[in-house]
This record gives sequence, C-alpha cells and structure tokens, in this order.
Amino acid sequence: MEKITFFNVYKFELPLKKELVVKKHRLNKREGLLISIGISNGLCGFGEISPLPFFHNESIDDARLQIKNLKNNKMFLKNIEGLFEQQDLSDFFSDSIKAVKKDSEDGPPGSAFLKIFTGFLNKLNDLFNDSKVFPSVRTGLEMALTSLIFIRPGLEKIFKSAPYSDLQVCRLMMDLKKDPEKEILEIIKNGYSAIKIKVGRSPVEQEISSINKIKKLILQNQLNTISLRLDANSLWSLQEAVYFGKAIGSSLIEYMEDPLSNMSEYGQFFKETHIPVALDEKLPKLTDLIKIKGLNGKCPDYLKAIIIKPDFAGGFFKTTGLIDFALSNGIKPVLSNSFNSSLLISYIALFAGIMHLNETPLGIDSLSLFSENLLLEDIKIIGGKINILEILDNIKKINSNLLSPAGF
Repeated sequence: MEKITFFNVYKFELPLKKELVVKKHRLNKREGLLISIGISNGLCGFGEISPLPFFHNESIDDARLQIKNLKNNKMFLKNIEGLFEQQDLSDFFSDSIKAVKKDSEDGPPGSAFLKIFTGFLNKLNDLFNDSKVFPSVRTGLEMALTSLIFIRPGLEKIFKSAPYSDLQVCRLMMDLKKDPEKEILEIIKNGYSAIKIKVGRSPVEQEISSINKIKKLILQNQLNTISLRLDANSLWSLQEAVYFGKAIGSSLIEYMEDPLSNMSEYGQFFKETHIPVALDEKLPKLTDLIKIKGLNGKCPDYLKAIIIKPDFAGGFFKTTGLIDFALSNGIKPVLSNSFNSSLLISYIALFAGIMHLNETPLGIDSLSLFSENLLLEDIKIIGGKINILEILDNIKKINSNLLSPAGF
C-alpha cells in the first residue's frame, strides 16, 4: 500500500482584468485553495477548491474549515491510502493495457479506458459515502486523487496512445453594451461553433437589438451551424422573458439557461417562444442521482440541456451520473465552470475528453478574465478547439508564485 507523504493546502488569489458580476455583486478577484497530495512513490496530485461567492452554498471559509478537518482525520487519510493498494493498481495497469488493445475492436478510442476510469471514480465515491462534503471540496479531492492515477508514467503513456479528438469550446461573450460586430467576426474567423451570451444585464431593447445583429452577422457569413447559448441567470419574470424571446425569435438559439426565477414557468416560456431551456443554477434539483433515475423518459419538453459544473454538482463521480442521465434522455450534457482557475478548467476539459464529449462545445472560455493563473502554461484554443493531450501535460505545471500557505 502506498502511503501519503504529504497533504498540503495553499491559498491563492487571482486578480481579474475587470469586475465580475455575480447576482448583482461585484468581484475583482477569484480566491480559492489548492491541495497537494503526495504519495510514497514520489507522485503528487493537485486539486482546486474555489467556491464562487453568491453562487455556491458554501463559502471559501466553509471550505477551508472542512478541508482542514479532513486533513486531520486519520481514518479519512487511511481510506485514501486504501485507494492505492498495490494489487488494485496492478489490476488497473493491466486492464489499461488490455483496454488500448481492445479499443479498435470494441468501440471508439479510449472507450475501454473510460470504463476503467469510471471504476476508479466509483472507488472514490465509496470514500465519501459516509461524509457530507461540500461540492467544491469533494471536487478538489477527486481532482487530486484521480490525477495521481493519470500522471503515473505507465498509465500516462497508455492514455496518450488513444487518438482522442480535439474538444470544441463555446466562446463566451460577457458584455452586450458595446457594438458586437467586431467580436462576432473574430469569433467566426476563429472557427467557434457555439457562442454563450450573458443577457438580462442591460436594457432589454438594447439586448434584443444586439442579439438580432449577431444573428444577422452569422447568417450573412453563411454560418448557420453556429449556435447561440443565452444565459439569463434567472433574472427575468415570465412576462419579461417571453417578450425577449419573441423579439429575438428561436432561430440559431440552441437554448436559454435559467430564463426565469420561477422554474415552474419554464414550460410556459418554451410554449410561447419555442426557445428550449437549459438548467444551470436550477440543476441541484436534479443532482440527487436517485431522484433523476425516476425522470428517465419523463423529462419535460422544454429541457434541451443541463449545464454541469463539477464543483457545483458535487464532484466528477456525480458528474458522470448526470452525463449518463442526460444522454439516456436525449438531453445535452454541457460541461462548464464557475469562473475557476486554469487548473480546474483543464481538468474539466480532460474529463470531457475521457467521457467522449468532444462534439458538445465546452463552457470553459472564461480564462481571458484573469490577469494571472494557476498553471504556468495557458490553455491553447486553436480553431475553436483544444487538444486533450496538451491539457494532460499542463496540469502538472503549477505557478507556485501565486500560492501561499493556508495556515494549517
């Protein structure tokens, strides 16, 4: 059995280039915790814990206290070490070799490796079964422990042998106050297939005009394959949302995230506007994996997609359950983030590649908001896509200059 040689916790603050508005609150920095877990074979895994103020139910202070208690819990640490029992790892490594050989016969690249990966997530879930751990804390721990598997030289080589497709990225537009033409033409030029636009923040007539202009620019360039994802963050009443929806029309609109404060009115919004809905902030109503199984085949007509932010949903194990639920019900699982650092965003991208979600543009285009970031190397988006193998290399390169001891 491999032993934990260190369990370090650091804090970080990442300055933002401009203020981030979260439910009418203004943030000028993003703060969080980085955990670093080392084991006796010399490997070290990193995880990020960064609940977003006014979005997550837990605060950064709540998360700090919980990770401190877990770090000092000898039984919890012993259970972590149990994850890395030598026999289990030998089986994991052996099965991974077989997975690479079988992929060409049994399914798409990496399909058998995916089965092994989700098996390890199941073991991680057993680790947390008796603990009420905050979603952001569980995500950070799952990141650190899972990365201890993927950075093993043998397994990393096996993983890289599968020809994973590049991942599509959804381009983010935060501000409709300015003329969108220049930005839209740049987005089109760079090959993005989806654009996410924040709405409900400026005068409604101005936003209607901007959205219609964006749609016109897309059609003028004969790119009706580009879809628009609108995000209202539950800011509108039914009357306001319906007025907006009818004014812009449903063409090119893939969905609108949480258009209303009252979820019971989503069906009426869809009926009157023909614009499908995606659940984001309202997703916790579905995150109980036992409850959502009862929805199989019974999902409301308005539901087009679910926006899954692992550190909001409760970690990567729960994320796999939500993905399976979505795919089995004809709903798009869209992996996204809550304005996290480049470390967690990189891991979300890596996870999306392993789960074969390369055809659904990821909601990870928020790093341009930061002046500095946790990883030494930026995530490269080329032609609206990112390369999963570059992501795997980058998650080990932490910018230590941005870290300071958490004090425990």
